[in-house]
Amino acid sequence: MGLPRSKYSSPKHTPGGEFLLNKENYIGWYVVTYKNEYLTGKQAKDSSKKLIPVKEEQVIRPLFVEDKVEPNLTVVKNGIWTRYFLKKITNQKIIEVTKKKYLFFDKTSNIESAKLNWIIQGPVENRLINNYLYYGAEHNNRIATLRLNNTFDGISSYITDYKEFVN
Repeated sequence: MGLPRSKYSSPKHTPGGEFLLNKENYIGWYVVTYKNEYLTGKQAKDSSKKLIPVKEEQVIRPLFVEDKVEPNLTVVKNGIWTRYFLKKITNQKIIEVTKKKYLFFDKTSNIESAKLNWIIQGPVENRLINNYLYYGAEHNNRIATLRLNNTFDGISSYITDYKEFVN
C-alpha cells in the first residue's frame, strides 16, 4: 500500500465524526490517495489503514455529559497531568471530559473549552526549608485554577479540591 508522494494528498487532520476505523470514530491524521481512498497517518505507508467515510446519518456525536477521568502513567509528563473542561454557553454548565471528547467539542460554536495543567506529584503542602518557601501541589493547582478562571469563568467554583489526584 506504500505509495509515492505524488499519489496522495498532503496530510490532513480530523477531529472526529468524519471517518470510521474498525467501526470506531477515527480522530487523527489521514491522507487521500489518487483513487480517492482515505488512509491513516501523514504518509501512505504499508502500515496505513483504510478509513471508511461516515455518512451523515452514521455520525456518532458524543453527549455533553461528564466523563470519569483520572491520570494514568501514559498521560502524565513530569508530574503534570492535563485536565480537559467544556462549558455550555447557554447555561454556563461546566463538565470535565476525556481528551477525545474535548477534541470533538473544541471547535463547537455553543461550547467553550479549556485545558488545565494539574500537578499530581511532589509535596501537597507548602514547605519552609532553610527560610525558603517551596510551594506544594495544592497551592500551585489553586493558582493555576484561578488564572484559568480569568478566561474560563466558573472553573474556580467547579474545582474545589486542589489536592485531588496528588500522590
